Amino acid sequence: MEPPVLYNCPNDTVIGTDTGLATRNYSWTAPTADDNADDNPWISSNIYSPHVFEIGVHNITFNATDDSANVATCSFTVDVRDTEPPSFNGTCPSSPLEVPTDTRDDRPFGEMFATVTWNIPTAIDNVNVTMITNSSYPGLQVYFNLSSLYDLNVTYIAFDEAGNKELCNFLVKVIDVENPFYYNCDNTSGAADVTLYTSVGVDYAPYSWSPPISGDNIEIDAARSSTNMSPGQDFSIGVTDVVDLIYDTSGNKASCNFTVTVIV
Repeated sequence: MEPPVLYNCPNDTVIGTDTGLATRNYSWTAPTADDNADDNPWISSNIYSPHVFEIGVHNITFNATDDSANVATCSFTVDVRDTEPPSFNGTCPSSPLEVPTDTRDDRPFGEMFATVTWNIPTAIDNVNVTMITNSSYPGLQVYFNLSSLYDLNVTYIAFDEAGNKELCNFLVKVIDVENPFYYNCDNTSGAADVTLYTSVGVDYAPYSWSPPISGDNIEIDAARSSTNMSPGQDFSIGVTDVVDLIYDTSGNKASCNFTVTVIV
C-alpha cells in the first residue's frame, strides 16, 4: 500500500511570452520516482514538455504509479505573462522634426510660425494594443523661437492589455530658412546702375539715393547688417559697387547691389 516517492518536482515559475507571440514555448525536466516494490514506477502528466502555453496560470501534475496501483502526485504551476511592450515599428517620426516657417502668397515674406504636420504613428503588439494616447495633433501652428526651450515636445504612448507601454517621443523644431526681402532695391535714377560725370576741377561726383527698405518674416538683425556707402557720399572716378547687406536673426541674408560709375 506504500505509494512511490517523486523526486525533483519542478518549482512554480513565472515566465514571459516569446518575442512577438502571445504564447510561450516552455520546457522542463520531469521528476523521477522510486518505489519500495516497483523498480520502474510509471510517471504520467496532464501536460508534457515542451509545451506551448497561452497567457495565464497553468497547473502541471505528475502521477507516479507502481504496479500495485499506488499513486504519488506532485505539481507545479507555469504562470505565463505578457511582458512585451507594444512597438511603434518604425512609425515614430524622427527627432527633431524640423519644419520651415510658412510662406504667404499675399506678401513677399512669410509667417513667424509653421503649420506642423506629421504622420501619426501606429503601434503593434504581440497580444493587442488597447490604447494610444497623444499630447499633440498634426496641424498645429508652432511659432519660431531661437530657444530650444520652446520646441514642441510630442509624445505618443501605446498600451497593451497587460499594461505594458511604449513611448514615441519627438521634438518639433520650427526653423527659419527664409531670406530677408528688399522692397526697393533701386537707386533714385530708376536704373540698377548709375553713371555720373565730374564737375570741372574735381575728381569725384556726389550721389544720393533712397536707402532700400527691407523686411523679414522674423526680424532683421541690424547689428550684422551693413552698407559700404551712404546716400550723398562722394564717389571717386571709376566704378564703385554699392552693397547693402542685411541679415535676419536666423543668419539668413540678402543683398541689394548697384554700381556707380564716375567719368571725367
